[in-house]
Amino acid sequence: MINRKIWSSASLLLALFILSLPYLGITGNVINETQSGQSVIYIIALVFFLVSVFLFLSKQSLDAIIIPLGDQIYKKRVKRAMKEYDEEVERDPNGKPAYFVISGEQGNVPLNKSERYITYNELREHGIKPSQMVVEGSSHTSMENILNSLNRIKKKGGKNVGIASYPWHLERFDYIINKAKKEGIVDRDFKIHRLETSETPKESVYGILAYLLERYNLRNGFKGYKRNKNSPFEKAWGWFKDILNPPKK
Repeated sequence: MINRKIWSSASLLLALFILSLPYLGITGNVINETQSGQSVIYIIALVFFLVSVFLFLSKQSLDAIIIPLGDQIYKKRVKRAMKEYDEEVERDPNGKPAYFVISGEQGNVPLNKSERYITYNELREHGIKPSQMVVEGSSHTSMENILNSLNRIKKKGGKNVGIASYPWHLERFDYIINKAKKEGIVDRDFKIHRLETSETPKESVYGILAYLLERYNLRNGFKGYKRNKNSPFEKAWGWFKDILNPPKK
């Protein structure tokens, strides 16, 4: 995803280039009188264009922020999610703040030692109220994480959603969401905002392999989705997971 500042800079350079073209009859701040009418029209059109670009690229307030769990790196996701939350509150102190969706992590871990419980307490320590948190605890995979979370957000009327994770995990989410939109499983109105954390080499390798496996499993769409644990891809994935292990932080 290209940074908004890069787009803004590129638009400004383009505007300066257009204004410098000789057919507009502009030299410094003096407009050639014979072409003044045409030049004024071009300038007005250009101003409206730049305003529309600014409005299109300007930051939209988030309705919800998803914090996916299940791989023991939830702390830096919480940190990134809180950074975004604090920035939004600072930009618009009177606006409606985003709520947090704590998503995933099924296992045999006692509740008081689970990532959900720890994440909930960390958000509480940052001053987040229980009413600003939704706990989605039925997911076992990243695909279930994102689809179940978006379904919960849809029921609350949300459209602008931030997801906090490392880049290759977000690539996988992007692929799942775009495919789900095409198949009508996820509303096309959802706007996803990537809240990227840092990414270690282990996370990069893990993320790339998981992304490729997700594409393979979804090659026939969601209706044809079926994980075959005996397939060569699943066996290779299990082997790599045993070697790499999701990095701990």
